[in-house]
Amino acid sequence: MAPEALAAAAQHHIDHFQSILYASSLKDIREAGGMWCLLPYRSSLCLTLGTLYPSLEWLPWKFNSVPRGFWDDKSNRLRYLLWLQKELGFSSREDWYSLKKSHLLGHGHFMFLKYYNGAPAQMLVDLLPDEQWDLHRFSYTPQGSWRKPSTVSAFLSFLEEELAIA
Repeated sequence: MAPEALAAAAQHHIDHFQSILYASSLKDIREAGGMWCLLPYRSSLCLTLGTLYPSLEWLPWKFNSVPRGFWDDKSNRLRYLLWLQKELGFSSREDWYSLKKSHLLGHGHFMFLKYYNGAPAQMLVDLLPDEQWDLHRFSYTPQGSWRKPSTVSAFLSFLEEELAIA
């Protein structure tokens, strides 16, 4: 077997192994008699597997629950956002304007939106600050956005350009 074929077969088995574990719940582990192995890792399947299989990339949001405090770390929220970008096939800043809560709900966890008052736009402003976001282009803008003169000014400039007013 060629090395490429062997590597592909191995990756297939690893992916299958991970998909089974991502779908497992603590109830499944308990019923299989495996709760004892989770205890040193705060009863977290994600933390346990990350420690036991460090060479594999584990995506915590694909488990039934993330470790306590996971979303408190901004770098974890950014890591999820960059993963989501690939999952949704977003390749440019323009793509992000179509982001909705339902995208987040359909791709793992959306609990971290509580850090952003439930507004994906506010999440993007915080996690991708180097981009110049036009808040009016999102379907849901962060609370209080329209009270900021910069948001209103940007929207009026947008309208001026769209309607060819000069």
